[in-house]
Amino acid sequence: MYATFFTFERDNLLENTTDLDQRLRVRMINIRKYMGRYIKNNPQYEHIRYCCHSTCRAFSKIMPELKVIDGHYMGISREESGDQVKIGHTFCDHSWLETPDGAIIDPCPIGVITWDVLLIPKKGDWLAYGNWNYIPDNDITKRILNEELNQDTQAIYDLIIKAREKHQIYKNT
Repeated sequence: MYATFFTFERDNLLENTTDLDQRLRVRMINIRKYMGRYIKNNPQYEHIRYCCHSTCRAFSKIMPELKVIDGHYMGISREESGDQVKIGHTFCDHSWLETPDGAIIDPCPIGVITWDVLLIPKKGDWLAYGNWNYIPDNDITKRILNEELNQDTQAIYDLIIKAREKHQIYKNT
C-alpha cells in the first residue's frame, strides 16, 4: 500500500512540474554537492552564515533564470490542553526561488536539516501541502535587505564559484 501511494504521489508531482523545473533542481543539487566537498577541504568556509535569504540570492546570481521571492512560510500550530487539541497556523519569514514555469525551488526548507533541495509544483492535487504554504510579501524584502545580507550572499556566491572552479562544474551543471 505504501509503495503504491508513494508512486502515485511522485508521479503526480512529476507530471505537475516541467522538465525545466526538474533540471534546475538537479543543477542546484549538484552545485550544493560540490559546495559541500569544497567546504570539507577548505574549513575556512564553514563560518559562512547560511540562511534562506542569502542562499536564495546567491543561487539566483548563479542561476539567473530563478527569481528570488521573499514572503512567509505557513506552518501548523498546535496547542494541547488536556484532551483538547487546537490546530491553527503560524508564519515565519522565508525566501525561496521561482522557476520560469512558476514552480518553487526551496534550497532551505523550513523545519528540515538537509542539503537537499525541494521542488514544489504550482498546480496539481498537492497544493495545500506545498505551494500554498509559500506566501509572497514584498514587505519582507524591504525589511531584510541590508549590508549583512549582501555580505552573506556574496560569501555564498564566492563559495559556489570556487567550488565550481575546483570541481569543474560548468554553468549548465
